[in-house]
Amino acid sequence: MPFAYLSLGSNIGYRKEYFKKAIKFLRKSCCEVVTISHTYTTDPLEITNQPYFTNCLIIVKTKLSPMSLLYLCKHIEKEIGRFKTFRYGPRVIDIDILSYNYCMGNTDMIKTLNFSYSIVSKELTIPHPKNVERGYINVLFNDVLGNPYKKLQGVNRGDKIGHRASRS
Repeated sequence: MPFAYLSLGSNIGYRKEYFKKAIKFLRKSCCEVVTISHTYTTDPLEITNQPYFTNCLIIVKTKLSPMSLLYLCKHIEKEIGRFKTFRYGPRVIDIDILSYNYCMGNTDMIKTLNFSYSIVSKELTIPHPKNVERGYINVLFNDVLGNPYKKLQGVNRGDKIGHRASRS
């Protein structure tokens, strides 16, 4: 069954509660939650004049296709209270698909993090095009996968951050 790597972000209201709700929705919708990272506080990137973000990474096994998973994530965002304002603006919840891989077992999960599975469409790009630019993504992956991820990616915790990413 495929693994999907999802980042959750929020910078409005009860952030961790929104994450719990999102995870509950995912569990009810053909997703088995494999692991959840710690939460981290990060600076906003594109538009800096807004509250700090809280971010975490969850790894799920799912029977859903990447597009179906995207639609589910958008539905969950709406159910939790996200509404469109402006690009990169404050948000109640944001769920991004960072990667989607067909693999089995922890070793394969780590090996496939070189993001060999890819999709490029108007609605969805996998791997997520901002993975490299967002240094906190490295921290989140490192948090759940540890040393094997560091060796694979050639990064250390805190490398390529370019902004604060502190555990919250």
